[in-house]
Amino acid sequence: MRECALACRPPGGWGAAFPAGEVLGEEDDVTALSRLLSRSLRGLADEVRDGGLRDDLLDRSYAVLPPPRLRLVAAGRRGKRQD
Repeated sequence: MRECALACRPPGGWGAAFPAGEVLGEEDDVTALSRLLSRSLRGLADEVRDGGLRDDLLDRSYAVLPPPRLRLVAAGRRGKRQD
């Protein structure tokens, strides 16, 4: 269900039609739905005994997450003095 909600989400979101609750969470955004789906897939992977299937579920759980944002370290934060 979470996979369908994420895949079929309209570009502007569901709006008032979003079925908030335990299954889909409270937030109608791609990041929140991706995290919930990833958590579900990791939970399924933990229950599987077949190593290949477990690997596939873990791969899928990480693939649905949005790419991490690059964080730049400001100059002078790592013990370097600014002149």
